[in-house]
Amino acid sequence: MRSAVAVAMLALGLPHSLPLWAVTQDTGVLRITVVLTDADGNVTPIPRVVLLVSDNPATSAPRRVRTGPDGAVEIRLPPGNYTVESDAPVTLGAQSYAWTQTIDVTRGSNALSLTPANAEINTDTGGASGVGAPMRADSAVIFTKWRHSLVQIWTPTSHASGFLIDARGFIATNERSMGDATAVEVEFSGFKIAGRVIASDKQQGVAIIWIDPATVSSIPVIGPDCSARPGATVKYEQKVVTLVAPMLEPKSAILGTVGRVETVVFDVDWRLTGGAAGGPVFSADGRPIGITLADEEREDSRRRDSQAIALSNACSVLAAAEKKIAGATAPPGTRLRVEDSRAATRARVDKPSTFALGASADKKGLSPQDPKAPRLSIPTVSSSNFDISLMTPAMADSDAVRSNPRTDFGQWTDYVINAPPVLLVRVTPQFEESLWKTIMRGAAATQGVGLPPLKSFSANFLRLRAFCGTAEVAPIHPFTIVRELQDRASIREGLYVFAVGDFGPHCGAVRFDLYSERSPDRADTLNVDPKLLAQISAAQ
Repeated sequence: MRSAVAVAMLALGLPHSLPLWAVTQDTGVLRITVVLTDADGNVTPIPRVVLLVSDNPATSAPRRVRTGPDGAVEIRLPPGNYTVESDAPVTLGAQSYAWTQTIDVTRGSNALSLTPANAEINTDTGGASGVGAPMRADSAVIFTKWRHSLVQIWTPTSHASGFLIDARGFIATNERSMGDATAVEVEFSGFKIAGRVIASDKQQGVAIIWIDPATVSSIPVIGPDCSARPGATVKYEQKVVTLVAPMLEPKSAILGTVGRVETVVFDVDWRLTGGAAGGPVFSADGRPIGITLADEEREDSRRRDSQAIALSNACSVLAAAEKKIAGATAPPGTRLRVEDSRAATRARVDKPSTFALGASADKKGLSPQDPKAPRLSIPTVSSSNFDISLMTPAMADSDAVRSNPRTDFGQWTDYVINAPPVLLVRVTPQFEESLWKTIMRGAAATQGVGLPPLKSFSANFLRLRAFCGTAEVAPIHPFTIVRELQDRASIREGLYVFAVGDFGPHCGAVRFDLYSERSPDRADTLNVDPKLLAQISAAQ
């Protein structure tokens, strides 16, 4: 019976949380919004506000609903009179807001806006905590005001948050996330441009990226007060807010509490996901005070808090950046490629991949649709020095290939897991065992010592150029996967991201020019069957 009700609810387009009586009667839709105004007069929708909705007279316990990122929630209700009240007060600045409103719900659309005009307003003492404590709206107000100043920063080996710190086109982030990168890509909401690391100071923990200043002429600057005394300006248990631009996820604000405070570094009780650090930190009243740091990956680390550095640390790095741009030309503001936002949420595959290459199946007289047909989920082709694996995220996520080492993407694993449908071109150096190493293993074996094959790779990957016919195709991302070896050497693989429709029979011919660190100017050319790429792109 329960499953039948669920099916009926899906057919009617109703959420599972509705009680049965809401399905069997004519209903109206009540849209509730919570909106506050900050000290600067900015109107801000407030997310995550818990509201209680009860019918009059009461026939059951109140329904608990929560506003979404837009500060609104919609619920279906039978026509009647209802009371909407806040489960806990909402605080903003020094004031606390609570609501108790009644509304007649009719068939069709109904709206209720909760604002300061219909709220009970009190002074927030900041003393309450735990269940029933006021919900702080500071993070929502800060996010609304500064969200356009927040950016994603992509390097070949890392991802980070960053923010506009100076109108001359300076983007600030934490130095740890940038590593040795010099050329980066800076992504705003919906577009991406080139950037250059113009100044970086490991001691201060800050990196400054220079972009085309005309691109950010209308975006507000989150700047430090360089006239103030350097150092952390927070106190233990102070409330702070950071803005983050996670990889392939919406921007957001996180409220936290300060822990240990040192001279220029302070702990905060949030845990940032990989690649989200580098954004600004604000006090609860909206004053910019810091930059979040990327966590150091140490197996023996027991620290659960993340760290931030004082925003004043950026002042000396900004001064260095200002000197370096004198007489220099800023990176171009040309728009670069980004993932297709319409395909940002792809369907997950819950069964082994059914992708089969017709040619492979035909060799054994089997139809590609035959369940006994051999499955080749990740085709690999080879040039003189490299093996090239071609796949989509859905293929990499298939149960059939999860044990394949070619689906271990190192620091870009989270990207592949969450990526929309794209074409992934993975370029791996070929490994070979030389004659002398083979002789060494044989000699060791005569002494009773069994050594594994002593492999070396032919050449580290440097870059890739892709061509559809005679036209060069720019990648969405030119990633590099770095693997450290026991002897402290490293292997560098390429992971280039393209749109699924970039290559196919329409190209006539598809060519990859591969370059190694050993031969940076001599291409290792590989021609790929366009039909193969079309089949791979269809395997989503």
